Amino acid sequence: MDNRKIILTGFAVTALLGSMVLSGIFPWQAALALVIIAGGIFFIGYVLFYRRQQERIRELAQLLKFNEEIRWEKEERIILDRLAVRARSLTGAEFVGVCFSGHAPEDCVWVEGQAGLKVRDLEVISREAGESRKTVAFQNRDRNDFPQTELDPGVKSVMAFPLILQEGVAFTMVAVQSLAREPFNPLQREIFELLIKQAVPVLENQREGARKLQKAEALLRGLMVGIEAGTPVFFGHGDRVAAVAGLIGRELRLDPGELEDLYYAAWLHDAGKILLPEPDEGEARDEVSASAGQDHCTLGGYMFGGSELTQDIAIAVMSHHERYNGQGYPRGLSHNQIPFPGRIIAVADFYDALTALCPEEERFDHRQAVQVIKKGTGTLFDPLVVVAFEEIEGQIPFLLQDIRPYGEVSPGAEANNYPRDF
Repeated sequence: MDNRKIILTGFAVTALLGSMVLSGIFPWQAALALVIIAGGIFFIGYVLFYRRQQERIRELAQLLKFNEEIRWEKEERIILDRLAVRARSLTGAEFVGVCFSGHAPEDCVWVEGQAGLKVRDLEVISREAGESRKTVAFQNRDRNDFPQTELDPGVKSVMAFPLILQEGVAFTMVAVQSLAREPFNPLQREIFELLIKQAVPVLENQREGARKLQKAEALLRGLMVGIEAGTPVFFGHGDRVAAVAGLIGRELRLDPGELEDLYYAAWLHDAGKILLPEPDEGEARDEVSASAGQDHCTLGGYMFGGSELTQDIAIAVMSHHERYNGQGYPRGLSHNQIPFPGRIIAVADFYDALTALCPEEERFDHRQAVQVIKKGTGTLFDPLVVVAFEEIEGQIPFLLQDIRPYGEVSPGAEANNYPRDF
Protein backbone atom coordinates (compact mmCIF):
# COMPACT_ATOMS: atom_id res chain seq x y z
CA MET A 1 0.00 0.00 0.00
CA ASP A 2 1.47 3.38 -1.00
CA ASN A 3 1.53 6.50 1.18
CA ARG A 4 -1.50 8.08 -0.47
CA LYS A 5 -3.68 5.03 0.25
CA ILE A 6 -2.45 4.88 3.85
CA ILE A 7 -3.44 8.52 4.41
CA LEU A 8 -6.87 8.16 2.78
CA THR A 9 -7.65 4.94 4.66
CA GLY A 10 -6.54 6.44 7.98
CA PHE A 11 -8.62 9.57 7.57
CA ALA A 12 -11.65 7.55 6.45
CA VAL A 13 -11.52 5.30 9.54
CA THR A 14 -10.92 8.29 11.87
CA ALA A 15 -13.80 10.28 10.34
CA LEU A 16 -16.13 7.28 10.58
CA LEU A 17 -15.40 6.69 14.26
CA GLY A 18 -15.61 10.40 15.05
CA SER A 19 -18.97 10.81 13.28
CA MET A 20 -20.39 7.74 15.05
CA VAL A 21 -19.50 9.22 18.46
CA LEU A 22 -20.85 12.69 17.63
CA SER A 23 -24.12 11.31 16.24
CA GLY A 24 -24.87 9.44 19.42
CA ILE A 25 -24.47 5.97 18.00
CA PHE A 26 -21.98 5.39 20.83
CA PRO A 27 -23.13 6.87 24.20
CA TRP A 28 -19.83 8.55 24.87
CA GLN A 29 -18.91 12.12 25.47
CA ALA A 30 -18.09 14.33 22.53
CA ALA A 31 -14.61 14.78 23.94
CA LEU A 32 -13.94 11.17 23.11
CA ALA A 33 -14.43 12.03 19.45
CA LEU A 34 -11.56 14.51 19.64
CA VAL A 35 -9.37 11.86 21.27
CA ILE A 36 -10.18 9.40 18.49
CA ILE A 37 -9.52 11.96 15.78
CA ALA A 38 -6.23 13.02 17.39
CA GLY A 39 -5.25 9.39 17.89
CA GLY A 40 -6.08 8.58 14.29
CA ILE A 41 -4.00 11.45 12.99
CA PHE A 42 -1.09 10.46 15.25
CA PHE A 43 -1.35 6.85 14.11
CA ILE A 44 -1.34 7.86 10.45
CA GLY A 45 1.70 10.08 11.02
CA TYR A 46 3.51 7.30 12.90
CA VAL A 47 2.82 4.74 10.17
CA LEU A 48 3.99 7.12 7.47
CA PHE A 49 7.13 8.06 9.44
CA TYR A 50 7.96 4.40 10.17
CA ARG A 51 7.33 3.45 6.55
CA ARG A 52 9.55 6.27 5.28
CA GLN A 53 12.32 5.34 7.71
CA GLN A 54 12.22 1.74 6.51
CA GLU A 55 12.36 2.88 2.89
CA ARG A 56 15.27 5.19 3.70
CA ILE A 57 17.17 2.37 5.40
CA ARG A 58 16.66 0.14 2.34
CA GLU A 59 17.80 2.94 0.05
CA LEU A 60 20.93 3.58 2.14
CA ALA A 61 21.69 -0.15 2.19
CA GLN A 62 21.45 -0.29 -1.60
CA LEU A 63 23.60 2.83 -1.94
CA LEU A 64 26.26 1.23 0.26
CA LYS A 65 26.01 -2.00 -1.74
CA PHE A 66 26.43 -0.04 -4.97
CA ASN A 67 29.54 1.64 -3.56
CA GLU A 68 31.00 -1.75 -2.67
CA GLU A 69 30.14 -3.12 -6.14
CA ILE A 70 32.04 -0.46 -8.05
CA ARG A 71 34.82 0.57 -5.66
CA TRP A 72 37.49 -1.76 -7.07
CA GLU A 73 36.04 -2.25 -10.54
CA LYS A 74 38.57 -1.63 -13.33
CA GLU A 75 36.27 -1.68 -16.35
CA GLU A 76 34.53 1.63 -17.07
CA ARG A 77 31.66 0.03 -18.92
CA ILE A 78 30.91 -2.35 -16.04
CA ILE A 79 30.77 0.62 -13.63
CA LEU A 80 28.27 2.37 -15.91
CA ASP A 81 26.19 -0.79 -16.32
CA ARG A 82 25.96 -1.23 -12.54
CA LEU A 83 25.09 2.45 -12.14
CA ALA A 84 22.17 2.08 -14.56
CA VAL A 85 20.93 -1.15 -12.94
CA ARG A 86 21.12 0.25 -9.41
CA ALA A 87 19.44 3.53 -10.43
CA ARG A 88 16.53 1.67 -11.95
CA SER A 89 16.22 -0.59 -8.91
CA LEU A 90 16.26 2.26 -6.37
CA THR A 91 14.01 4.72 -8.18
CA GLY A 92 11.56 2.44 -9.91
CA ALA A 93 12.32 4.17 -13.22
CA GLU A 94 11.04 2.20 -16.17
CA PHE A 95 14.17 2.69 -18.28
CA VAL A 96 17.66 3.94 -17.38
CA GLY A 97 20.65 4.34 -19.67
CA VAL A 98 24.13 5.86 -19.50
CA CYS A 99 25.42 7.49 -22.69
CA PHE A 100 29.01 8.32 -23.61
CA SER A 101 29.60 11.97 -24.48
CA GLY A 102 30.73 12.33 -28.08
CA HIS A 103 29.69 8.76 -28.96
CA ALA A 104 26.79 7.53 -31.02
CA PRO A 105 23.55 7.01 -29.03
CA GLU A 106 23.70 3.33 -29.98
CA ASP A 107 26.68 3.04 -27.61
CA CYS A 108 24.52 3.84 -24.57
CA VAL A 109 24.41 1.26 -21.76
CA TRP A 110 20.65 0.66 -21.40
CA VAL A 111 18.71 -1.36 -18.86
CA GLU A 112 15.57 -2.90 -20.38
CA GLY A 113 15.51 -1.23 -23.79
CA GLN A 114 15.35 2.34 -25.03
CA ALA A 115 11.83 3.33 -23.94
CA GLY A 116 10.63 4.85 -27.18
CA LEU A 117 13.37 7.48 -27.28
CA LYS A 118 14.46 8.23 -30.81
CA VAL A 119 18.14 8.67 -31.59
CA ARG A 120 17.69 12.40 -32.25
CA ASP A 121 15.81 12.86 -28.96
CA LEU A 122 18.61 11.13 -27.07
CA GLU A 123 21.23 13.30 -28.75
CA VAL A 124 19.34 16.52 -27.90
CA ILE A 125 18.63 15.55 -24.29
CA SER A 126 22.21 14.36 -23.64
CA ARG A 127 23.66 17.48 -25.27
CA GLU A 128 21.39 19.78 -23.25
CA ALA A 129 22.44 18.14 -19.98
CA GLY A 130 26.10 18.22 -21.01
CA GLU A 131 26.13 21.85 -22.08
CA SER A 132 24.20 23.09 -19.05
CA ARG A 133 26.25 20.80 -16.72
CA LYS A 134 23.14 20.27 -14.59
CA THR A 135 20.15 17.96 -14.36
CA VAL A 136 17.60 18.40 -17.12
CA ALA A 137 13.95 17.30 -16.71
CA PHE A 138 11.34 17.12 -19.44
CA GLN A 139 7.65 16.20 -19.23
CA ASN A 140 6.11 15.06 -22.49
CA ARG A 141 3.00 17.16 -21.89
CA ASP A 142 5.15 20.31 -21.76
CA ARG A 143 6.83 20.10 -25.16
CA ASN A 144 8.01 23.71 -25.10
CA ASP A 145 10.82 22.67 -22.72
CA PHE A 146 12.44 20.69 -25.54
CA PRO A 147 11.14 22.09 -28.83
CA GLN A 148 13.72 20.12 -30.84
CA THR A 149 12.53 16.72 -29.60
CA GLU A 150 9.79 14.48 -30.92
CA LEU A 151 9.24 12.15 -27.98
CA ASP A 152 7.01 9.16 -28.42
CA PRO A 153 3.50 9.92 -27.05
CA GLY A 154 3.92 6.99 -24.68
CA VAL A 155 6.78 8.74 -22.86
CA LYS A 156 5.60 10.71 -19.84
CA SER A 157 8.84 12.14 -18.45
CA VAL A 158 12.58 12.13 -19.05
CA MET A 159 15.46 13.19 -16.80
CA ALA A 160 19.11 13.55 -17.82
CA PHE A 161 22.00 13.81 -15.37
CA PRO A 162 25.53 14.80 -16.51
CA LEU A 163 28.45 12.85 -15.03
CA ILE A 164 31.15 15.51 -14.80
CA LEU A 165 34.76 14.33 -14.52
CA GLN A 166 37.92 16.46 -14.41
CA GLU A 167 38.12 16.64 -18.19
CA GLY A 168 34.45 17.66 -18.47
CA VAL A 169 31.13 15.91 -19.04
CA ALA A 170 32.05 12.32 -19.86
CA PHE A 171 28.65 10.62 -19.65
CA THR A 172 24.96 11.39 -19.32
CA MET A 173 22.54 9.18 -17.38
CA VAL A 174 19.05 9.25 -18.90
CA ALA A 175 15.95 7.99 -17.07
CA VAL A 176 12.53 7.52 -18.71
CA GLN A 177 8.98 6.96 -17.42
CA SER A 178 6.10 5.95 -19.68
CA LEU A 179 2.48 7.10 -19.37
CA ALA A 180 1.75 4.03 -17.27
CA ARG A 181 4.01 5.39 -14.51
CA GLU A 182 4.01 8.44 -12.29
CA PRO A 183 6.37 11.24 -13.38
CA PHE A 184 9.69 11.54 -11.60
CA ASN A 185 9.49 13.21 -8.20
CA PRO A 186 12.12 15.15 -6.18
CA LEU A 187 13.03 12.06 -4.10
CA GLN A 188 13.81 10.02 -7.20
CA ARG A 189 15.90 12.87 -8.54
CA GLU A 190 17.83 12.98 -5.24
CA ILE A 191 18.54 9.25 -5.45
CA PHE A 192 19.83 9.57 -9.02
CA GLU A 193 22.14 12.39 -7.96
CA LEU A 194 23.41 10.44 -4.92
CA LEU A 195 24.28 7.46 -7.13
CA ILE A 196 26.11 9.73 -9.56
CA LYS A 197 28.07 11.32 -6.68
CA GLN A 198 29.26 7.84 -5.73
CA ALA A 199 30.08 6.82 -9.30
CA VAL A 200 32.04 9.93 -10.35
CA PRO A 201 35.02 9.48 -7.95
CA VAL A 202 35.27 5.80 -8.92
CA LEU A 203 35.28 6.70 -12.62
CA GLU A 204 37.91 9.39 -11.92
CA ASN A 205 40.10 6.87 -10.11
CA GLN A 206 39.62 4.31 -12.88
CA ARG A 207 40.70 6.82 -15.54
CA GLU A 208 43.60 8.07 -13.46
CA GLY A 209 44.71 4.48 -12.89
CA ALA A 210 44.45 3.80 -16.61
CA ARG A 211 46.55 6.89 -17.38
CA LYS A 212 49.23 5.85 -14.89
CA LEU A 213 49.22 2.32 -16.31
CA GLN A 214 49.63 3.66 -19.84
CA LYS A 215 52.51 5.87 -18.71
CA ALA A 216 54.24 2.97 -16.93
CA GLU A 217 53.74 0.73 -19.96
CA ALA A 218 55.17 3.42 -22.25
CA LEU A 219 58.29 3.56 -20.07
CA LEU A 220 58.59 -0.23 -20.04
CA ARG A 221 58.06 -0.31 -23.79
CA GLY A 222 60.98 2.08 -24.16
CA LEU A 223 63.07 -0.30 -22.06
CA MET A 224 62.07 -3.24 -24.26
CA VAL A 225 62.85 -1.29 -27.43
CA GLY A 226 66.33 -0.66 -26.02
CA ILE A 227 66.81 -4.35 -25.26
CA GLU A 228 65.50 -5.55 -28.62
CA ALA A 229 67.43 -2.91 -30.58
CA GLY A 230 70.68 -4.54 -29.45
CA THR A 231 69.64 -7.76 -31.22
CA PRO A 232 67.32 -6.79 -34.10
CA VAL A 233 66.02 -10.31 -34.61
CA PHE A 234 64.25 -9.95 -31.24
CA PHE A 235 62.10 -7.05 -32.48
CA GLY A 236 58.54 -7.60 -31.17
CA HIS A 237 59.53 -10.83 -29.39
CA GLY A 238 58.17 -9.73 -26.00
CA ASP A 239 54.88 -8.60 -27.54
CA ARG A 240 54.39 -11.87 -29.38
CA VAL A 241 55.21 -14.03 -26.35
CA ALA A 242 52.82 -11.96 -24.20
CA ALA A 243 50.06 -12.36 -26.80
CA VAL A 244 50.40 -16.15 -27.02
CA ALA A 245 50.82 -16.57 -23.26
CA GLY A 246 47.65 -14.51 -22.74
CA LEU A 247 45.66 -16.82 -25.03
CA ILE A 248 46.92 -19.87 -23.14
CA GLY A 249 46.21 -18.24 -19.76
CA ARG A 250 42.62 -17.42 -20.71
CA GLU A 251 42.11 -20.96 -21.99
CA LEU A 252 43.35 -22.21 -18.59
CA ARG A 253 40.83 -19.91 -16.85
CA LEU A 254 43.37 -17.85 -14.92
CA ASP A 255 41.74 -15.09 -12.89
CA PRO A 256 42.26 -11.42 -13.90
CA GLY A 257 45.09 -10.85 -11.42
CA GLU A 258 46.95 -13.94 -12.61
CA LEU A 259 46.45 -12.92 -16.25
CA GLU A 260 47.84 -9.47 -15.50
CA ASP A 261 50.99 -10.90 -13.90
CA LEU A 262 51.33 -13.41 -16.74
CA TYR A 263 51.10 -10.65 -19.34
CA TYR A 264 53.83 -8.52 -17.76
CA ALA A 265 56.09 -11.50 -17.06
CA ALA A 266 55.75 -12.74 -20.65
CA TRP A 267 56.27 -9.29 -22.12
CA LEU A 268 59.36 -8.60 -19.97
CA HIS A 269 60.74 -12.13 -19.74
CA ASP A 270 63.98 -11.15 -21.52
CA ALA A 271 64.46 -7.82 -19.72
CA GLY A 272 67.43 -9.26 -17.83
CA LYS A 273 69.45 -9.11 -21.04
CA ILE A 274 69.89 -5.38 -20.54
CA LEU A 275 72.18 -6.22 -17.59
CA LEU A 276 74.39 -8.57 -19.61
CA PRO A 277 77.95 -7.34 -20.19
CA GLU A 278 78.73 -5.42 -23.35
CA PRO A 279 80.56 -7.53 -25.98
CA ASP A 280 84.31 -7.16 -26.27
CA GLU A 281 85.73 -5.64 -29.40
CA GLY A 282 85.22 -8.04 -32.26
CA GLU A 283 82.67 -10.11 -30.30
CA ALA A 284 79.03 -10.08 -31.45
CA ARG A 285 76.32 -9.30 -28.91
CA ASP A 286 74.59 -12.54 -29.92
CA GLU A 287 77.66 -14.48 -28.77
CA VAL A 288 77.61 -12.75 -25.38
CA SER A 289 73.89 -13.42 -25.05
CA ALA A 290 74.44 -17.08 -25.82
CA SER A 291 77.31 -17.50 -23.37
CA ALA A 292 75.44 -15.70 -20.63
CA GLY A 293 72.02 -17.10 -21.63
CA GLN A 294 71.27 -18.59 -18.25
CA ASP A 295 72.12 -15.34 -16.50
CA HIS A 296 69.38 -13.26 -18.10
CA CYS A 297 66.68 -15.27 -16.29
CA THR A 298 68.28 -14.68 -12.91
CA LEU A 299 69.00 -11.03 -13.73
CA GLY A 300 65.38 -10.52 -14.83
CA GLY A 301 64.16 -11.99 -11.56
CA TYR A 302 66.52 -9.65 -9.73
CA MET A 303 65.21 -6.63 -11.65
CA PHE A 304 61.58 -7.23 -10.73
CA GLY A 305 61.96 -8.89 -7.34
CA GLY A 306 62.45 -5.73 -5.31
CA SER A 307 58.77 -5.15 -4.61
CA GLU A 308 56.11 -7.38 -3.12
CA LEU A 309 53.78 -6.22 -5.91
CA THR A 310 56.02 -7.74 -8.59
CA GLN A 311 57.24 -10.87 -6.77
CA ASP A 312 55.08 -13.22 -8.87
CA ILE A 313 56.24 -11.51 -12.07
CA ALA A 314 59.87 -11.88 -10.98
CA ILE A 315 59.41 -15.59 -10.23
CA ALA A 316 57.78 -16.19 -13.63
CA VAL A 317 60.56 -14.29 -15.43
CA MET A 318 63.20 -16.31 -13.61
CA SER A 319 61.59 -19.64 -14.48
CA HIS A 320 60.66 -19.24 -18.16
CA HIS A 321 63.62 -21.37 -19.32
CA GLU A 322 62.97 -24.22 -16.86
CA ARG A 323 61.91 -27.47 -18.54
CA TYR A 324 59.32 -29.99 -17.37
CA ASN A 325 61.90 -32.82 -17.19
CA GLY A 326 64.28 -30.77 -15.06
CA GLN A 327 66.79 -30.12 -17.86
CA GLY A 328 66.24 -26.37 -18.03
CA TYR A 329 67.87 -23.44 -16.26
CA PRO A 330 68.77 -21.56 -14.11
CA ARG A 331 67.75 -23.91 -11.24
CA GLY A 332 66.89 -27.19 -12.99
CA LEU A 333 63.34 -27.28 -11.61
CA SER A 334 60.90 -29.93 -12.85
CA HIS A 335 57.17 -30.61 -12.98
CA ASN A 336 55.17 -28.66 -10.38
CA GLN A 337 58.35 -27.14 -8.93
CA ILE A 338 58.24 -24.77 -11.89
CA PRO A 339 55.86 -21.85 -11.23
CA PHE A 340 52.78 -22.20 -13.41
CA PRO A 341 53.23 -18.85 -15.25
CA GLY A 342 56.79 -19.92 -16.09
CA ARG A 343 55.45 -23.12 -17.67
CA ILE A 344 53.04 -21.09 -19.81
CA ILE A 345 55.70 -18.60 -20.93
CA ALA A 346 58.05 -21.48 -21.79
CA VAL A 347 55.61 -22.72 -24.47
CA ALA A 348 54.87 -19.23 -25.83
CA ASP A 349 58.59 -18.35 -25.91
CA PHE A 350 59.52 -21.59 -27.66
CA TYR A 351 56.80 -21.07 -30.27
CA ASP A 352 58.12 -17.61 -31.10
CA ALA A 353 61.71 -18.86 -31.21
CA LEU A 354 60.71 -21.42 -33.85
CA THR A 355 58.56 -19.11 -35.98
CA ALA A 356 60.34 -15.75 -35.66
CA LEU A 357 63.79 -15.84 -34.01
CA CYS A 358 65.42 -18.50 -36.15
CA PRO A 359 67.26 -17.34 -39.28
CA GLU A 360 64.71 -16.87 -42.02
CA GLU A 361 65.79 -19.93 -43.97
CA GLU A 362 65.44 -22.10 -40.83
CA ARG A 363 62.15 -20.77 -39.52
CA PHE A 364 59.24 -23.12 -38.94
CA ASP A 365 55.79 -22.28 -40.18
CA HIS A 366 52.92 -22.25 -37.71
CA ARG A 367 51.81 -25.83 -38.29
CA GLN A 368 55.37 -27.21 -37.97
CA ALA A 369 55.96 -25.26 -34.74
CA VAL A 370 52.77 -26.64 -33.21
CA GLN A 371 53.93 -30.19 -34.00
CA VAL A 372 57.35 -29.58 -32.42
CA ILE A 373 55.74 -28.29 -29.22
CA LYS A 374 53.38 -31.28 -29.09
CA LYS A 375 56.39 -33.59 -29.34
CA GLY A 376 57.87 -31.84 -26.30
CA THR A 377 54.85 -32.71 -24.12
CA GLY A 378 55.96 -34.17 -20.81
CA THR A 379 59.66 -33.59 -21.48
CA LEU A 380 60.12 -29.93 -22.30
CA PHE A 381 56.60 -28.70 -21.52
CA ASP A 382 53.78 -29.21 -19.03
CA PRO A 383 51.14 -31.47 -20.70
CA LEU A 384 48.31 -29.29 -19.33
CA VAL A 385 49.79 -26.18 -20.91
CA VAL A 386 50.33 -27.97 -24.23
CA VAL A 387 46.68 -29.11 -24.29
CA ALA A 388 45.59 -25.49 -23.74
CA PHE A 389 48.03 -24.37 -26.45
CA GLU A 390 46.47 -26.86 -28.90
CA GLU A 391 43.03 -25.44 -28.14
CA ILE A 392 44.05 -21.88 -29.02
CA GLU A 393 46.72 -22.42 -31.67
CA GLY A 394 44.30 -21.63 -34.49
CA GLN A 395 43.95 -18.06 -33.16
CA ILE A 396 47.69 -17.34 -33.05
CA PRO A 397 48.37 -16.45 -36.73
CA PHE A 398 45.53 -13.89 -36.69
CA LEU A 399 46.61 -12.45 -33.35
CA LEU A 400 50.22 -12.02 -34.41
CA GLN A 401 49.64 -10.74 -37.95
CA ASP A 402 50.54 -7.16 -36.89
CA ILE A 403 53.58 -8.24 -34.83
CA ARG A 404 55.84 -9.65 -37.49
CA PRO A 405 59.46 -10.86 -37.09
CA TYR A 406 62.39 -8.54 -37.79
CA GLY A 407 62.61 -7.66 -41.45
CA GLU A 408 58.88 -8.20 -42.02
CA VAL A 409 57.58 -5.08 -40.24
CA SER A 410 56.72 -1.94 -42.13
CA PRO A 411 58.33 1.27 -40.78
CA GLY A 412 56.35 2.76 -37.93
CA ALA A 413 54.23 -0.36 -37.42
CA GLU A 414 52.94 -0.85 -33.90
CA ALA A 415 53.87 -4.06 -32.14
CA ASN A 416 51.18 -4.11 -29.48
CA ASN A 417 47.87 -4.72 -31.24
CA TYR A 418 46.60 -7.66 -29.23
CA PRO A 419 43.98 -8.06 -26.50
CA ARG A 420 44.83 -7.94 -22.80
CA ASP A 421 41.78 -9.25 -20.95
CA PHE A 422 42.72 -8.96 -17.30
